[in-house]
Amino acid sequence: FKDTLNPFREITEDERELWAEILDDAFGQFKQVIVDGRENLDAEKVAELATGQVYTSRQAEENGLIDEIGFRDDAIAGLSKKLGLDDPQVVTYQHPLSLLEILGGSAQSAAEVSPLQTLLEASVPRAMYFCGWNAGMQ
Repeated sequence: FKDTLNPFREITEDERELWAEILDDAFGQFKQVIVDGRENLDAEKVAELATGQVYTSRQAEENGLIDEIGFRDDAIAGLSKKLGLDDPQVVTYQHPLSLLEILGGSAQSAAEVSPLQTLLEASVPRAMYFCGWNAGMQ
C-alpha cells in the first residue's frame, strides 16, 4: 500500500476498501466530536446534518452547529469573558514564506503593507476556531 493513490495507475479494490474504511473512521470521529461538544445535538440530528453540505453561517446557527455569528474580535471577546481574562494575549501565526514566494516577489515587509490593505483583509469574514484550552490553568 506504499504507493496507494498513485496518480499514475488505477486504484485497486483493496486500496479502495482501505481508504473507504479510513474515511469512514475519520468521519465517525468528526461526528462524535460534534455530538460530544454540542449539547443541543444528538447523534441522530448530527447524522442528518453531516452530509458534506456546506452551510452558510446563518444556516449553521439555525441548525445549532455554531453558537453565534461574529467576527474575530467578537470571538476573542467571548472567549476572554468565558475564561475570565481582562487582557488576553492573542497570538497570530503566519506561515513562513517559501523560497519561491521570496524569489517571486510575493514577500512584503510589514512596512510595505498599507493600513488600508490590513483593514480590508481584517474585515473579510472567515471561519475560525479559537481554542478555549488554557494550559496550566485549572
